[in-house]
Amino acid sequence: MKRRLCAVLMGIMLLSTGMTCFAHVHDYQVRGKVLYNVKPGGSHLYQNGIKSDPITGQQTPTYGTCYYRIEQYKGVWTCDGCNATNGDYYYPDEVVHSSCSLHR
Repeated sequence: MKRRLCAVLMGIMLLSTGMTCFAHVHDYQVRGKVLYNVKPGGSHLYQNGIKSDPITGQQTPTYGTCYYRIEQYKGVWTCDGCNATNGDYYYPDEVVHSSCSLHR
């Protein structure tokens, strides 16, 4: 009886040791950045130049219209160890201007 109990306990210990070798704590990182949506933004005026009067020398600013849109990107939470995924990650919206020098 003692030998059988000892053998069973040894088997359980070996099995649990083997299982912990394959189990791990997921280390999720965001992978990829894919554009999934573009929303219309609007427009605004910006100074695009200066006119100078040839006689008086007076300078007057000139303006243009810049249109902008909102781009939305997402990635996927992915485990570095086993490539398991855990849903989407949504990046902050990015505003893209057509003409002016404003950054995203």
